[in-house]
Order: sequence, then structure tokens, then C-alpha cells
Amino acid sequence: MNKSVLRKMCAAGAMAAAFGLSSSAYAISLGSAFTVQESAITGAPANAVTAYEMNGQYSEYLAATSTTTFLTNGVFNVGSYFDINETPIAGTSLNAAPTAGYALYGLFAFAGTFAANPDGSAVFTATSASLQLWADPLQNTVVTPNSTIPTAGTLATPTSGAGDDILLATAIDLIKGEGQKLPNAGSGSFGGGFDILVGDISNNTAYFIAPNPFYLYVDLNGNFRNFNFSPSFAGTIGGNASIYFTPEPGSIALTGLALLGIAAVGRRKLRK
Repeated sequence: MNKSVLRKMCAAGAMAAAFGLSSSAYAISLGSAFTVQESAITGAPANAVTAYEMNGQYSEYLAATSTTTFLTNGVFNVGSYFDINETPIAGTSLNAAPTAGYALYGLFAFAGTFAANPDGSAVFTATSASLQLWADPLQNTVVTPNSTIPTAGTLATPTSGAGDDILLATAIDLIKGEGQKLPNAGSGSFGGGFDILVGDISNNTAYFIAPNPFYLYVDLNGNFRNFNFSPSFAGTIGGNASIYFTPEPGSIALTGLALLGIAAVGRRKLRK
């Protein structure tokens, strides 16, 4: 077994123990290696990058549509490709200087049900999802989440700079989606997260070399700590976004991954 995967499994068990949960649900590896060809993006030189994760920041607008249902739409910006050791990969054109560099951003919209608890925690279950991944060759696209209660499946619309952007992947086939906010007690900025697994992806095969086809897993960990999950809520949440790819949906188990993502964010912050 790969040593890094083994480390992730051990960390998963430790996190499960810390939260009093079954370690078997956490003994997973987060995705597989994927390879992209950067020259598929206008202006970028030929360079095949093999990575295990895209990592960056996200912002979303989350709103209740009833006492038990919610809608959200958001944007994530990819900061780096990560290797199997969760270390940024050097020598790519991602976010490099203009003319040879490019940016990557994603748009997402989820809908589903939620249940808020007296201790301030909440549990979310997605019933639908829509997701797109875009390349921005000129690194000038401006896009933010819709700041009103969105319509189910409606993605944020760029306000400028998107005319030359390249659609790299799109998906609306939700396989599973779960999220949770931790109880109000405790400290730290990342108090919750949401995990989405989607399939039946239409993708740019000039950019995505392998695997093909693939399933896309998105792990969002945000500043839920001070967010009020009463039966009526609305507001903006931001935090860390991790995007993984896998040829088999069975290789990723979603149960409890939001908590693992929070731990991973903490490890990355310590390394900076």
C-alpha cells in the first residue's frame, strides 16, 4: 500500500476516535492520480501535470427555502495542484504570469434538506447538484456567488472577463452529497463542511488526459463556526476547497469526510 494513503487512513482513524465515530467509515483514500495537459489552455506551454488534488478557496451563498430545505450557489478558485503528499506542485502554469499562465475556477449549486440541532450543529443532505470547472487564460474573470436566494441549479454568472474562458468539465449527476456543521462549542475558523460526489461528467479531453472517464469529488470546509443555523437563515460562507478525481465512485466514501477535510486544512495551515 502507498505510504501516503496509509498515512491518510491512520489520520482518518484518529479523527474518528476524536469525534467518537466508527473508524471504518473513515478508512479511505481521497481520490486517485489524474493527469492534465496545460497546453489545452490558450497561451500555456505543453506540460503534462500528474496530481492528486486541486486545492484553493471558495465562497458560497447558503439560504433556507423552508424549515427543512436549502439552496446554495458558490465559486471556488484553484490555487495549486497538489501531489500525493498534499504539497503544491511546482513548475506548472497555473496562476503563473499572464501570457503563459492561466487561472482555474469552478461554479457549483446544490439543493437539499437540513436539520438544525439545539447544540448549534446541523446536518445537510444534497438532493441535486450542478458543477462546472473553467479555465481563465487571461486571469481576468470576475465572478461571485449570487447574493440572493438562488433558484435550484442556478450557477453564478461572471460579471466580466469570461469571454475567452474554456469550459473544462460539467456535471449534474449527483451520486451523494453530505454536509455538517459542528456544535457551537469549540474554537477554530473551520467549523463545518460539505462533500459532493458527481459523475457522468462531460469534460475537455485535451486537458483531462487521465483518468477518462472520471468521477469528481469536491470537499468544502468553511467558516461555519459563527453561522446561525436556525430554521430561517441566509448568508455567505467561505473557506477551503479541495477537488479530487477518481475512476471509480466506490473508491471514495463520503461519510464524515467533512471532518477529515477540516483536519487537512489545519495541517496545510501549519505547513505555510
